[in-house]
Amino acid sequence: MLDIIVVNKDMNHADFSVNEKDHSTIDLHDFTLGNLRVRGRSFDLRPFWGGIARIFCEYNGDLSTDNTVEHPYMLAEIYVPEITTETIPTGKRDASGQEIMETVIVDPDLSDTRILLYPIPGPVEAEADKEEN
Repeated sequence: MLDIIVVNKDMNHADFSVNEKDHSTIDLHDFTLGNLRVRGRSFDLRPFWGGIARIFCEYNGDLSTDNTVEHPYMLAEIYVPEITTETIPTGKRDASGQEIMETVIVDPDLSDTRILLYPIPGPVEAEADKEEN
């Protein structure tokens, strides 16, 4: 189960969930940053295997995972699982009759990882909140 930790629960934060079709992808839902409406998007976190993916927001609402430059807001830190492999039979045999096996990379499953959500200014009105009103 996704372990979401909210840093400073008294402040607003963005809303994330694991993508239903691809568990290596995290979905950021639409949110409000001050007076600016920020469109959510999906982030494929495969490039961050075994590390931490940080999701940032600019003053104009642009989103980024580039941690080599400064950004005004860090929305979240996501702990991406290590690369794992699985050995599967190929259905073929070598010259001595032994089953030929193949090692494949298993994509990370973010359903069982930790996300730290950081505070952002202004009220956050998630899409789910709008539907309830």
